[in-house]
Amino acid sequence: MSAVYFLPPIVVTRMSMFIKEPDADDSTWSYVLAPLSRDMWWAVATSASLLAFFLSFTWYFGDKYGNNHEDESYSVLNSWISVLASFCQQSHAITPRSWSCRLVFFTSYFTAFIVLVAYCANFISHLAVRKTSLPFSDFEGILNDGTYRLGVFPNSAQLYYLQNSLDPILREVFERLVQPDYDNLPTNDLEGLRRICGNKNYAFIISPFFVRQSYGDYHCSVVEIPETLFQASASIIMSRESQYKRLFTQRLQQMRRNGILKAIVEKYLPFDVTDDSMKPPKSVGLQKMMPIFILHITGAFVSILSLLIELHVHRWHLPRHVSFIN
Repeated sequence: MSAVYFLPPIVVTRMSMFIKEPDADDSTWSYVLAPLSRDMWWAVATSASLLAFFLSFTWYFGDKYGNNHEDESYSVLNSWISVLASFCQQSHAITPRSWSCRLVFFTSYFTAFIVLVAYCANFISHLAVRKTSLPFSDFEGILNDGTYRLGVFPNSAQLYYLQNSLDPILREVFERLVQPDYDNLPTNDLEGLRRICGNKNYAFIISPFFVRQSYGDYHCSVVEIPETLFQASASIIMSRESQYKRLFTQRLQQMRRNGILKAIVEKYLPFDVTDDSMKPPKSVGLQKMMPIFILHITGAFVSILSLLIELHVHRWHLPRHVSFIN
């Protein structure tokens, strides 16, 4: 180090810890109920009950005091079945004659339509939006977790930063998570990223720029731990005895003042890795959709079972009915 001279920093970037993106730990069945909150479900149930009550109420007084007598009895039970059918997007065979009952029916169908549209939109967003629950958020968290190993480049600035930090937590990170595997540290960025993909309990300190630059060469989704960021500088080294070091220093400072260095960095070294085009496409897996298929299959089996029971009951009652007539 005493034989080299560092020119002023050309690039100031950041280093942070990356891990393999954990799988969503939400219950699969929770996606079915997640789009609407508990209060919203109570509101839907209350609305359906009130609509059933108003339908029965308007039918009773309309049929008793009005001029239009209904062809169907809207008792409390029948009204509740009718409202439930409207919330299930089922049509009704008989149209009420009184406008009061028609208005209740319209309100019921309109409310059901709005709830269905809101539920579908929110349900799709719950399936499509990937929500990552990180196991920890800083260096202290990875120590408390105790299941991760940390990788850095051997003889690198990151290793020196951890090993000689004034923060006791960072020194403990080096002693417990890096030093036991010191002879097997990754030698390049791609190797470190592939180790992340191969071991879900492996973390690696790397610049976000190199994560983006290596995209496509590793085959998993990695996520940045937010509170492990620290700055790093890139520069050019020269011989301490070089007669050009003053000239290069002056030129670099001039390029910095004129904004040339910033323009070069923004054009050739885009450090922002939040661009959606650089992330792997999001897809909905079979596990998340399994509750929907299970509900559909269960409904089909229940309907077939109900049909068989109805046929069996009909055949059992038919001989008794014929014998009774005879």
